Amino acid sequence: MLNDGPGKDKMLGNVAECRARNAPVLGVVTRGDKDVEGEVDEILKLPASPQHTTVVPAAATLQLFAYHVARLRGYPHRPAEKFGEERDGGVGGVAGKECLVFSAH
Repeated sequence: MLNDGPGKDKMLGNVAECRARNAPVLGVVTRGDKDVEGEVDEILKLPASPQHTTVVPAAATLQLFAYHVARLRGYPHRPAEKFGEERDGGVGGVAGKECLVFSAH
């Protein structure tokens, strides 16, 4: 979450740490923010909104993103049906150098 608000500088530092480890970084940014474009690999742009409501469009965007990633990975449409089953030797089958950066706004 690299949208405008307090803590953005700290989050950019966390992004730099992830990039130093060659991890791909997906940035959730406010539309029109040019500070972040060179720092992340992919960008999800959110509309500008008052600071106390930025969580609403961010939550909806990230839920849709997670849904589509799960569908592309072959997870069922209704995950409760398969809850707890192991896949590819581990729950979720996530491997590699992924790095998630979250903010507590």
